[in-house]
Amino acid sequence: MAGLPRDEVIGKKKIYELYTPDGVSKFRQNLSAFVEQGTISDLEFDIIRKDGTTFPILLMARRYATGTAIL
Repeated sequence: MAGLPRDEVIGKKKIYELYTPDGVSKFRQNLSAFVEQGTISDLEFDIIRKDGTTFPILLMARRYATGTAIL
């Protein structure tokens, strides 16, 4: 969706590096709620594509008993 090949992302980028500045801010504002509650839903923000255009995503995540988050 972001127009980046796997070899430019896996092991090289953190997911938040693809967020717009506003997206980073929204993610950070909601991170503590995710940590406390173990879930987050309907968090909408934009991701930056390789060509510089943006597109909206809707984030829903749930922490599993092992502490691993599926984002």
